[in-house]
Amino acid sequence: MKEYQAWIEELKKSGEESYAKFSQKLIKTKYEILGIRLPKLRKMAKELACEDTSWLLADSSNQYLEEVMIKGFLIATKKEPDFWQAFANFLPLIDNWSLCDSFCNSLKIFSYEKEEKFTKVISLLKAKDPFTIRVGLVIILLYYRERKYLKTIFTAIEKIQVEHYYVDMAIAWLLAENYEVHPREIENFLKKTKLKAWTVNKAIQKINESRRISKEEKEKMKKYKRRKEK
Repeated sequence: MKEYQAWIEELKKSGEESYAKFSQKLIKTKYEILGIRLPKLRKMAKELACEDTSWLLADSSNQYLEEVMIKGFLIATKKEPDFWQAFANFLPLIDNWSLCDSFCNSLKIFSYEKEEKFTKVISLLKAKDPFTIRVGLVIILLYYRERKYLKTIFTAIEKIQVEHYYVDMAIAWLLAENYEVHPREIENFLKKTKLKAWTVNKAIQKINESRRISKEEKEKMKKYKRRKEK
């Protein structure tokens, strides 16, 4: 515990008050924000990964957002089979988009033997917690871009039961990103999907905001915009 407390005091010294205030406007979270920039957090985690960090994972009070982020980055370095239990234990700590997306971007374990892990990732979309669902969606977005996964992905996102802004945003983001590599499949899905109008329209908006998609494609996709539900 003494080692943990000493580390927390050092962590606090790395915070920037102005950046903390800026972050508080963007991130809705139960955690206190110290104002440490992401590159610095990743560097700290990389240095810690070379040591025995069992004291941090065991004693962590999870009081500060940056503390939890570093914990997530350390978990992301774990190998199978130890990774999965640590991953499951970490999911309930995620309560905001920044922590979710930063954590997912570190999960290089999903870059290999992807087929074996796909079922586990899809199962996250059945969760009741919105940020657990968002973790699944962002992992799919980052690591499962091949055509062979699309049918299962489409079915899974239509079955999501949780109504939440950051879930809907992640679905729209996933569809827009996939449009760049699978335009016809995404177009056909958006034509007939049971997803609510807001999500469909947000996906089309994101497609139109992309610099990697032609003007002709963007104009064509606009015709699939839906009237908002009453």
